[in-house]
Amino acid sequence: MKKLYGQFTEDEKEMINTILKGINTKSVRITFHAKSRMKEKDISFRDLFGIFKNYQIIEVHEKDGDIRVLLRGIFRDTLGRNTCCSYSVSSNTIVTTYKNSFADNHYTLDCNNYINTDISKLLKPYVN
Repeated sequence: MKKLYGQFTEDEKEMINTILKGINTKSVRITFHAKSRMKEKDISFRDLFGIFKNYQIIEVHEKDGDIRVLLRGIFRDTLGRNTCCSYSVSSNTIVTTYKNSFADNHYTLDCNNYINTDISKLLKPYVN
């Protein structure tokens, strides 16, 4: 199940933002894959964790019980790219990270891959 942030109800937006604002970045784990991508894409820990202070939510998706949020940082690097990451709410882990051009508006995005469904039940256990 994947849902675009633009499809969220106000309650769902409030829930996901409450979850994200409550993250203690000192306790967030980073997968080996994400660390490899950081090195490959020249992403610093400061860039990566800065996402949690100033972000844009792209989507929430759930697969096999793992709830992940795709986040895009709002700050640009010298090449005009934003740092993005997939964060697992379920395991408090950054799964992957990459850079994306700030001008990329995802015009090729296939909205048929997204479902406009109620995700509040998925998010509720993680709201403090």
